[in-house]
Amino acid sequence: MIKHSIFFFLIVLTFVSTQVFSQSKTLDLSNRIDARYGIQKMFDAKELAKRNASSYPDVQGSPYWSEKWLKAFVQLTNGTVYTVAKAKMDIHTHEFEYLNENDIRLVIDASSILKVAFMKEEDTSSYEAVFIVLPDHIDNKPSAFFRICNNGKVQLLAMQKNTIKSGPPDPFVTTQTSFFNKKTFYVLYNYNHIIPLKTLDQDAIISTLKPNADILDWLKKNKNKLKSEEDVVKFLDQYNKQ
Repeated sequence: MIKHSIFFFLIVLTFVSTQVFSQSKTLDLSNRIDARYGIQKMFDAKELAKRNASSYPDVQGSPYWSEKWLKAFVQLTNGTVYTVAKAKMDIHTHEFEYLNENDIRLVIDASSILKVAFMKEEDTSSYEAVFIVLPDHIDNKPSAFFRICNNGKVQLLAMQKNTIKSGPPDPFVTTQTSFFNKKTFYVLYNYNHIIPLKTLDQDAIISTLKPNADILDWLKKNKNKLKSEEDVVKFLDQYNKQ
């Protein structure tokens, strides 16, 4: 994971302000998301979330991208950027969840957000993951969180969905078992165009991007079949150099 320095400047008896992310995993293609975050201030629940987070007492498994409460920076659609000490991402509802000063779980819908950067638990100067909000091409909804997998002119983005499924009927129990089912959908992002990928597949990616002979030779030499996220990111690192 690429590390990025963050410089903190504390202002006494005022909000904490921070200039961060001179470089980050961000969409590079004339997009609406600035590569740099601006002034930060402490997250104020009164300005944002208006309702409590969802709970799923009768569903097995987890609705979250990660179970950890992580420090995060969140950029809203109005351009304001906040820092929050403890946050999660609910990928069932595609909501940003955080703890306020009273440890109450509150949420912000993805439609109000441009970008979220989660920091590593053990090193808050390094990214755990960076997400942007784009239209959900699977369920035809206006907004969903996409994890940015690489930098460059062509990027791999991952949207994870977490649906609730029901188990088979059991004649010995009165309540049918429900559980979370996670699935990841990948897209290529190129010059503000979203190119859905049914699967991570070499033929589909090569036919879409049409890499030159040198890149094709690199794939052969490295026995890269473009079957995993790691393989595609390595390929795009090479492809974006051409």
